[in-house]
Amino acid sequence: MDLKRTYMLVLVSMLVSVVEMTVDPGFFVGRISLAFSGLLMVVLSLSFVRSLRRAK
Repeated sequence: MDLKRTYMLVLVSMLVSVVEMTVDPGFFVGRISLAFSGLLMVVLSLSFVRSLRRAK
């Protein structure tokens, strides 16, 4: 997984969710984008912890 692309995907997803939730809080695209960015952040944090364990 290319980390730069993943970081950019998380950033864009978070920006989309903030914009969509600001414009219309009931709009489902903002909620989906927010859930997607949260899931990506969890996956990235788990991969970071796994890479730290391998380095030991």
